[in-house]
Amino acid sequence: MKAFFLSLSILLCFSAYTQQEITWDFSYDQEKQQVEMKANLAPGWHVYSTDLGGIAGPIPTEFAFEENEYVVIDGKVEEPQPKIEFDPNFEETVKYFDKQVIFRQKVKVKKNASLKGGVVYMVCNDTMCLPPVEEKFEINLKK
Repeated sequence: MKAFFLSLSILLCFSAYTQQEITWDFSYDQEKQQVEMKANLAPGWHVYSTDLGGIAGPIPTEFAFEENEYVVIDGKVEEPQPKIEFDPNFEETVKYFDKQVIFRQKVKVKKNASLKGGVVYMVCNDTMCLPPVEEKFEINLKK
């Protein structure tokens, strides 16, 4: 029983620590008909591109959207140009973002609706990476 509580405490500490290194804001731009997923990162920390080219290193940022009869997901998640650098920790060239990044997903809204989904991501600094985390979100969309 003690081992269970110790494991739970460690997991909660990692979760709380991760939340200090990255915060997410989810919104809908009705004029551009796109969902915006904005990550704000603490100094020295970064999050990875959605497309790492299949390298065996960090976890790419991945968004998933629940099916909704009133919302059509149009294409793939778009991101700005990432930084591209060789990372000696992974011994790979990686694509990443620091400070702030806005991922965008075009949507077609048939009727006012709520779009639910989640993002799985990993944050790292120059010396360590925290375990991947999934964060759920819900965004209200208007026709």
